Amino acid sequence: MPTEDPKLDQLKRLLGENDDLRKAATLLFWDQRVMMPPGGAEARADALATVSRLTHERFVDDELGNLLEDLKGLEETLDYESDDASLIRVTRRDFDKAVRVPPELTGEMRRASALASADWGLAKTFLLTERFNLQFRWDTFNVTNTPSYDVQFLDTYPDRAATFGRYYNTIATCDGGAGRCMQFALRYEF
Repeated sequence: MPTEDPKLDQLKRLLGENDDLRKAATLLFWDQRVMMPPGGAEARADALATVSRLTHERFVDDELGNLLEDLKGLEETLDYESDDASLIRVTRRDFDKAVRVPPELTGEMRRASALASADWGLAKTFLLTERFNLQFRWDTFNVTNTPSYDVQFLDTYPDRAATFGRYYNTIATCDGGAGRCMQFALRYEF
């Protein structure tokens, strides 16, 4: 829904486009875990790295930085707790952190994370009759329980020595958390 300020509308549009790219990366990540054929890890890791790097490049672009600067006046006139003031404030904070991280690093970390992720599955099909089978599956995602860090949440404020260089978020796996995930399935085929 358009607002009365075209610059605020532009900010929302840019953030929406960036969020669409993040969703595409999430879909690639899900597809890697669920549907990727054997031998496809390298190509999927490259695709994830490219989308992650492009997402980061778009977020730290001068256009967004200039827009946030232009919106300072509007932010000060809005109620501190309003959605629009919070959006501008939080986006500025995230932008200030993100510009300290090179987009190439974001891409390479996502690529390394995709290559390091190990999934494992076991399936056994039992023949019940000539026409009926029962299949048991056990799938494990992130077998090694290796966290995938989200570079956007790296603390890059050197004035806070106690937390500088710490991560505050990991990329979720199938359970919404960052740890190992197992699923069991029983399939009746006829």
